[in-house]
Amino acid sequence: MRKLTAVAGAALIALTGCIDNPMTRSTDNVVAGSPQSLQTLVSGALGQTRAAAGVAPTTYFSFGAIQARDALRLDPNDNRLTQEFFVTTPDPSSFIGSADWARTYVALRAITSIYEQPAFTSLSSGDQAITRGFLNTVKGLNYVHLAETRDTVGFVILAKDPSALPPILCKPSALAAVSALLDSAYADLTASGTSDSVPFVAAGYNLDGNYSTKAGIIRFNRGLKGKIEIMRATSRQSPTGQAGFTAALEALDIALAGAPATPDAEYLAEGPYYLYNSAAPESYPNPIGGDVKLGLSDNFVNGYQAGDARESNVYTVATVQQAQGYSFTKSYVYTKGDQLSTPMAQLRNAELYLLRAEAKLGLNDLAGATTDVNAVHVGEGQLAPYADFTTRDQALAALNYEYRYSLIFEGWQHLAFMRRYGLLTQAFVAQPDVPDGGATDPLNQALPIPANEATARNGNIACTAS
Repeated sequence: MRKLTAVAGAALIALTGCIDNPMTRSTDNVVAGSPQSLQTLVSGALGQTRAAAGVAPTTYFSFGAIQARDALRLDPNDNRLTQEFFVTTPDPSSFIGSADWARTYVALRAITSIYEQPAFTSLSSGDQAITRGFLNTVKGLNYVHLAETRDTVGFVILAKDPSALPPILCKPSALAAVSALLDSAYADLTASGTSDSVPFVAAGYNLDGNYSTKAGIIRFNRGLKGKIEIMRATSRQSPTGQAGFTAALEALDIALAGAPATPDAEYLAEGPYYLYNSAAPESYPNPIGGDVKLGLSDNFVNGYQAGDARESNVYTVATVQQAQGYSFTKSYVYTKGDQLSTPMAQLRNAELYLLRAEAKLGLNDLAGATTDVNAVHVGEGQLAPYADFTTRDQALAALNYEYRYSLIFEGWQHLAFMRRYGLLTQAFVAQPDVPDGGATDPLNQALPIPANEATARNGNIACTAS
């Protein structure tokens, strides 16, 4: 970890040139002579968090869809995005096997470093509390992405000391640490005297709902907490079971507090977003916008239920893409050429409903699970509601459909769901038009610990329980 985290200080300086909204005035409270304002530090950390979500063709938004067989990225000059996802296993020395590991830890270090800066320590106690609560929630987001992309592989919880080499925690311990981090942030946000909004501009956090106020950050925080607890409850290594589902439900009830009785598509879209701007001076486009090599598998396109409004986002590509024996003719609205500045959701209400449905299902509340699944099925799909589920398999099938068609190209949600419930199997791959690498197909192989991380540890990447 030492070799990866050592660049964080330099990254903070470099990031000041690509803040989310360089034209917005600073609203921070800084002591005289501070080398960097709070606004600059926070914008740099948020910019690096955005970078950690991906730079084409390596993106959090597309890799999960490719592994889930919902999408293909076909490049005649590079077969890794088919070979390493369908035939062999991800190479820890390639851009696939390393998949934004280093950028994520740079983002985490950028956040951690803020707490030592005069621009933060000079704030009032209330502003410190809400700033720390917000930034530790963003740290939680970064860890959630690591957890999703690594499947059962553990990861590192960053130490305060940048020269330290923390252990690679086994997945159950790593998830428990992220859960505790989010709880610590929640305690800051709910403490007496916490300010009502952050003392800086958090670009992208007030685009669709305001997630820079105390109430909004709490909803974001508890949404991530619910997601982590679902992961813990369904872990294939050390599941927390009903305790995890109960914790998830408690958190998600807070995240969805005040929701309308019948949520519409506008409400379901609410959440914090990453902002992109393809124009100068930022020149940081949406990482999947305009990617003509990225498209949908035939199986995905042919799986829409009749009348599903989400199918309107599918379009026919101008030129059929072919490479490595695969092809696609359809793609999704995010990959059209005019989508270079399209924001991308970090965590929106539609996903929170599906996570809460999982929690209710885990607690044998089939009627409650039906209600939450229908919030998305009706609100975004514009379809007739499901009748109350009578079996767990019915609920899982419906959840699988909603994750697949509401969150395509928004991350690893569908793949993670299939992993949780053992649905990504050879039987799934054997369906018509699903990319199949044959007998050696690795199915749901996790992204590995990257080669650079292994080198920094002299080859010792065994995980530890604590």
